[in-house]
Amino acid sequence: MDTKKVFAFGKELKPLSEIVNKDESKEHFRGVVVRKTGYVETTDTKMLLRVPMDEIDAGDLPESLHVDELTEDIWLGVENLKKAFRSLNPKVVLDILKHVFISNGKDVSLVTTDLVSVSEAKENIETAKRNLVAYPETDKVLILEPEKIIFSIVFSTSLLKKLISSLDDMAEKGKGEVTMLFTGKNSAVHFLYDVARDKKGIGVVMPVRHEEDTNAVEEYNKILLASKGSTPEKVSEQAEENKQTFQTEEQKEPEPQLI
Repeated sequence: MDTKKVFAFGKELKPLSEIVNKDESKEHFRGVVVRKTGYVETTDTKMLLRVPMDEIDAGDLPESLHVDELTEDIWLGVENLKKAFRSLNPKVVLDILKHVFISNGKDVSLVTTDLVSVSEAKENIETAKRNLVAYPETDKVLILEPEKIIFSIVFSTSLLKKLISSLDDMAEKGKGEVTMLFTGKNSAVHFLYDVARDKKGIGVVMPVRHEEDTNAVEEYNKILLASKGSTPEKVSEQAEENKQTFQTEEQKEPEPQLI
């Protein structure tokens, strides 16, 4: 007999709640979408992330938590997600207690427990349904066409964080831009960036060197397939549709949005 599985937010997914723009005028963009395949996605309309959640045996859950398998996609407001993450007890030892679970019944709730008490952040189910319908078709944006990839470069996330944080601090608040110049795989990347009071700086950053060529495109598309619960044929069809959808006359916009 197969054990029922449920999906949960590990505490490492907390940064996803910070990506959403809380001042966004469209309500459906002030939340995240959990896919029934066990992936959560978030966007600020200029970038989009789709991340796998943790899969946990329902039989391992404390009796105080009433959590069912996901049978459909769910929209969750970002403020409730932040509230749920704040409710996690930092002193718990058991890994399962370091997760936020989804209770999907009459109302949608985010629940946590430390075995002493249960915390719950309720989402109005009608609001959740309405915003899920309004949420854009993100699969079209995530489609990757292998024949268009020229080469890939791998960076250390800690290095990029250090670089971008430094550049952001040197620029006028909220106005900094960086232009990256790629010359080839495993080659140093040169860049040009804004500095406060109308100045410009230049720099170079080294990528992570790999002796063996990892097929990032193949791995990317495997993850896309898993998150869609789809087949390679359907992804190919979506790629063709995506090509036609976005082959429009270029428009000049000061702040282009991804979706």
